[in-house]
Amino acid sequence: MGERSAGSDHHRKIPDVSFLVGPHAHIALERLAAEALTTQEFATALKYADRRIRVSPPPAAHCFVLRAEAAWRLGLNEAALSDLARALLVDPYDVGANRRMLAWAVDERRLAAAAQLIRREGNPAILRAAIAELRRAGGRHWAACSVFDNHVTGWVAWTNALSVEVSLATEDGTLTSILESNPFHPLASADVQATTFLVRRPPSTTAQIVTLRCGEDVVQVRRVAPNLTSTMNLRAAREFFHQNRTERRPADRYCPRLWGCAGNDRMLREPRQGKASTKDW
Repeated sequence: MGERSAGSDHHRKIPDVSFLVGPHAHIALERLAAEALTTQEFATALKYADRRIRVSPPPAAHCFVLRAEAAWRLGLNEAALSDLARALLVDPYDVGANRRMLAWAVDERRLAAAAQLIRREGNPAILRAAIAELRRAGGRHWAACSVFDNHVTGWVAWTNALSVEVSLATEDGTLTSILESNPFHPLASADVQATTFLVRRPPSTTAQIVTLRCGEDVVQVRRVAPNLTSTMNLRAAREFFHQNRTERRPADRYCPRLWGCAGNDRMLREPRQGKASTKDW
């Protein structure tokens, strides 16, 4: 019996773990941790994520989020929140870490996470939770926008009956539009008004300023990079811009950064209006 057992042990297949060492071990460990979370093997996921954090190169924010998710599922709440805090030290803007901090924390860290998600989140349900958290802290208006070469687009939400306006300051003057609330907007509710906006950008070799106001309050100010290089023909570009202003579509047909909005399907079918600027604030 003992000899057969020894023979069986001798012929037993030993799993290949060579991929867990070497220059690409960190990638394999992250993948294994994610796969274990998917199959709800949380203890295994915790081991792989913990090992990943201990090897080179230094872990990115999502590595701590992997370990935090596994720890939270195992009931290790304090350890999970500690890992989220470490993730946000690495990258304060990490969406995954901020989502979990908003959902799991019970202190002022929820407020900081909500503020970060307002600018970067695309899920309406999470945005509504972030707005609710900021409302409890006294907030009355929120906005997010994306900058492209030809236009600035985004959304704004507010709680009072005042009008909201968006303005674009250029070297030739200021373009201002009054925004009307859209009751069908994903962020609109009985006591929150919301809408989307789209402002065309005239060609310019200088920076432009986008300002959102709600009554006397400034909701957001953003400086955007020039959308025209100094070597281009400025007069020809401006003539093209003015010729195409008649094709401007209503702003409330666009719903950027939000899932499940009617405007997104149209935007996907149409040609892009220019690439996003990378030098704006």
